[in-house]
Amino acid sequence: MNNTAIKANDWPHSTANEQAIKVKITALQQMTSAALKIEWETLYHSQPPPSIHRVLLMQAISFKYQEGLFGGLSPVMKRKLKGLATQLENNNLQPFDPGINLKSGARLIREWHGKSYSVTVLEEGFDFNGQTYSSLSKIAKKITGTTWSGPRFFGIQRNTKKISQTPEKGVCHE
Repeated sequence: MNNTAIKANDWPHSTANEQAIKVKITALQQMTSAALKIEWETLYHSQPPPSIHRVLLMQAISFKYQEGLFGGLSPVMKRKLKGLATQLENNNLQPFDPGINLKSGARLIREWHGKSYSVTVLEEGFDFNGQTYSSLSKIAKKITGTTWSGPRFFGIQRNTKKISQTPEKGVCHE
């Protein structure tokens, strides 16, 4: 076995379901590349990338096994990743702004024309007056009647650190 071997006894938990997954993950190392690709197709309902490295294939399959037992990404993280993917597509794979990260349960308060407005951050959107909205901008428009940047309207500051890439080495620095 090589350095990337996955060992069942390295896992800290030991319920019956976890033990079954440990055995499946350990068995991946003995599978042929063709068998790994079939397992990928079963789990991901698509063909694996043609030139995917065997280790990455095993890691992706292991992830799917564990996701089935422990659950996947939170709705907030899924929304964030979806937004980042869209931004990458729209920018033709240019560097992107990671955006604003608000924790579920946070309250945003804004005074507008003498009246105070409160918004609660949810796992999947924002609560305003008992109604769920997908964006702060929609709430800002509801309050003001005009188009606003929701984060700007609620005074949310973006992280001002810039990430630059050193072309000669391809290393990112903050």
